[in-house]
Amino acid sequence: MLDLIDKRILKRYHVREEIAKGASSIIYRATDREQHRDVALKFLDAGYSDPDEFHQFVVQATRPFLDLNHENIAAYYGIERYLDRTFIVMQYVEGASLRSLVEEHPGGMPLPQAIHLIEQIASGLRYLHGQGLAHQDVRPANVLVTPSGHAYLIDLQLVTATRLTPGRRLDMAGAAAYLAPERWENLTLPGDYRADIYAFGISAFEMLCGQRPYRGEKDDASGEKSMTRRMQLEHFNEPLPSVRTFRSTLPLEVDTVLAKATDKKPEKRYQDATQFVYDLKNVVNTAIAEVADEENLSLESSYTPVPPPKPKRRAPRRYWIGAVLILLAIAGIGISIMIGMREPALDVDTTRLVEVTALDETVQAVVPTEIDASATSTSAASATAETSATSTPT
Repeated sequence: MLDLIDKRILKRYHVREEIAKGASSIIYRATDREQHRDVALKFLDAGYSDPDEFHQFVVQATRPFLDLNHENIAAYYGIERYLDRTFIVMQYVEGASLRSLVEEHPGGMPLPQAIHLIEQIASGLRYLHGQGLAHQDVRPANVLVTPSGHAYLIDLQLVTATRLTPGRRLDMAGAAAYLAPERWENLTLPGDYRADIYAFGISAFEMLCGQRPYRGEKDDASGEKSMTRRMQLEHFNEPLPSVRTFRSTLPLEVDTVLAKATDKKPEKRYQDATQFVYDLKNVVNTAIAEVADEENLSLESSYTPVPPPKPKRRAPRRYWIGAVLILLAIAGIGISIMIGMREPALDVDTTRLVEVTALDETVQAVVPTEIDASATSTSAASATAETSATSTPT
C-alpha cells in the first residue's frame, strides 16, 4: 500500500493519519478541502484483478450506497482513483469499534448500554434492507460507537447481484464467527438480509454474554484441525448455547429470542431486524426491572428514614415590633409628664415646648392603634399555627 501520510491527493484531500488496516484495504483520515470536513478514505487492494476492471466493479457496487441516508449508517460520499488505486470517500466517525467495547466487558456489556446499541444497529439494518441491500458482514468490528453512544454501521461489503469483490472471499479471520450456514456453501456469493439477521443475532449474543457462541474450540470427531472448519461445523450442527452459561442473571427467555434470530434455516429466522430487537428488549427490560426492584427492596429493608425535627415555634416578628412601640409610647408619656410637672429653672422656649408636647400627643394617639392591630394579627397567626400543628400527622 502507498504511504500517503501528510500528502495531498487530487488537490483536494489532505491525508492526516492511518486509522485502520485490513487484509485488502487501508483507511486514512483526511481533510476534504472543498467540503471543509474530515473524511475517511478507504483504499482498496485490487489484488490480481485488472485495475480498470476492479475500479468499474467498485463504482457499480458502491453506487447504491451513495443514496443512503440514515443516522446509523456511515455515509458514502464518492469513489475516486489515485495512481491506479481505487478509494472510497466516506463519513469520518470519531469513536471506538463495538469490538473493543465488547472486549472491555468479558462478562457481558451493561444491559442498558447493550440494548441501546442493539436498537441502533437494528434501525440501520432495517433501513438498509428496505433499500434492497444487505450489509454482508455484520459484526462488532464493523460498528463504530461515538463517545456519546451513537452507533454507525460501517464497511458495507462491495457486492453485485452475482459476486463479491472479484478475486477474493470474505475476510474469514473476522467473519467466520458470524457467518450464517447458507453463506458457507459458497463464500464467493453474496448473502441476503436473512444472513444479516443471523450475524446480528450472533453479535447480540456476544454483546450480552461477552463471548461468541461459536469459537471453533471444540474437538471434532473427524479430527479437523482448522479452527475455521470447526467453526463452520458448529454453525451447521451446534444449537446456540444458553446465555445463562455465560451470564446467569439473564432470563431464559433471551435464549428463545436469540435462537429464532440464529435459526439454521433462513426462512425460520426473524424477517425484520427491529422485530428481533423488540422481542429481545422486552425480555431484557423485564430482567432489568426485576434487578432494580430487588435493589430497591434491599435498600428499603436496610434504611429507616429519620423524621425531620419538629420546627420550634417562634414568636411572630410583629409581636416584638408591637412591644417595642408600646415601650416607646410609655417612655414618651413619662417624659411629657415630667416636663409638665417640673418648674423651669431657666427661660424656656415655649414654642419648642409646645412642639414637643404636640409630638407626644401625636405618638400617644397613633401608637395604640398600631399596637391593637399587631396584637390582633398576632393572636390570629398563633391560633392558625396551633390548628395546623394539631392537624398535621407526626
